[in-house]
Amino acid sequence: GLFVYDGINPVPFKSDVNEYVITHQLYAGTKLPNGNYAIATIRKGGVVVSPDGNLVSILNRSMGLRDDNVYSLFVDEQDGLWMGLGNGVVRVEASSPVSVFNDASGLKGSVESIIRHLGVLYVATHQGVYCFNEKIKISDVEKGETEYFDEVEGIRTQVWGLVSADNIP
Repeated sequence: GLFVYDGINPVPFKSDVNEYVITHQLYAGTKLPNGNYAIATIRKGGVVVSPDGNLVSILNRSMGLRDDNVYSLFVDEQDGLWMGLGNGVVRVEASSPVSVFNDASGLKGSVESIIRHLGVLYVATHQGVYCFNEKIKISDVEKGETEYFDEVEGIRTQVWGLVSADNIP
């Protein structure tokens, strides 16, 4: 698990990601300029954790990394996070609220339309319609359930546009 040094002893750090980093083998860590921590694992990418231990973001193959084996971390002068992977390096804007979703996260096909209807985000693609699963948790990622988009049943064809009609579920 994670520990912090209080000046005398290492003290267990209670965090949403403790089980994740144990299961996926913590390998490196660094403090980010905004106060968060980037933590690398050699089996499932990395995570960004707030100073109070809350998960900020997951940085792995399902979010666009080319590899889940992260061996080193480095912060450059522009606050970019460099991650040394098993097959190259990648620079991440870890302090940016940008997320990348693609086929690795359950979204299949070229995106034609995006809309929010009754609080749910829907995406129309050349292969169907998908809805964003906002309830995904770190425990789901640990189990390999990392598809952030779920296929809308019954629509498995190209869709060019979406329209939100008031109060129609």
